Amino acid sequence: MPTTLDKPNPKAAFTPPESVLSAESLKSESNASPGGWFICEVGAAGPAEDGTIYIQLRDVGGAFPLHWYYAVSNERKEMLATALAAITSGFRVSAYLVSKDEYSQINRLYIVRS
Repeated sequence: MPTTLDKPNPKAAFTPPESVLSAESLKSESNASPGGWFICEVGAAGPAEDGTIYIQLRDVGGAFPLHWYYAVSNERKEMLATALAAITSGFRVSAYLVSKDEYSQINRLYIVRS
């Protein structure tokens, strides 16, 4: 289940995704499927009661089926906008996931024309 993240780091947008993670979050993900960059279709997106943004993704290459993931907190509004733009336009997204496991964190999300 998603956890509350530390205060947003304004420099995080300019650092590699793996640098954004804390040592504690890496330990909790140690038994998870490896993550990485994936080209995905967006099935749905929206906020939960606690403000967490959930985005439903499916890897077009078949690495994982339609699963829910949550947006890293310091970029959640931007990721929601990107996901909604992808749904509206029919474009795919390039997503950096901490793990392929459902309810893992999305660290980066970019809309792509493919």
